[in-house]
Amino acid sequence: MVMREGVIWGRVTQGLLDALNRPSFARALLKDSTWLPPWTQFPCKLWKGRINRNGYGYLQVGTSRQKVMAHVLMYHAEGGPVPRKNVLAHLCRNRACIEVRHLEPVSVAENTRRGYAARKR
Repeated sequence: MVMREGVIWGRVTQGLLDALNRPSFARALLKDSTWLPPWTQFPCKLWKGRINRNGYGYLQVGTSRQKVMAHVLMYHAEGGPVPRKNVLAHLCRNRACIEVRHLEPVSVAENTRRGYAARKR
């Protein structure tokens, strides 16, 4: 399974994706703090659980242990579903950040443009 910012690629059941589009499901997962790793409080909320090789936090849910990006789950729980054909851009440019106020749904092209612009600085 290949993970990309704001998008889950690979074999993921449609039921899990449908469930994640319901904010009530994501809120219910977050209320069970037994699996939620602690994060430190900075201007960014940093995910202290598993981090993939690209620097994004993730967790595994369900009996099939499907991988879900941590920042996507937090956005679903507090900000609502991500619009179709959009990804979540980290305004703080910190890939491990899960602070909802630092996330913005944008098109893939816009997210790529912002990434290149940040690297040129």
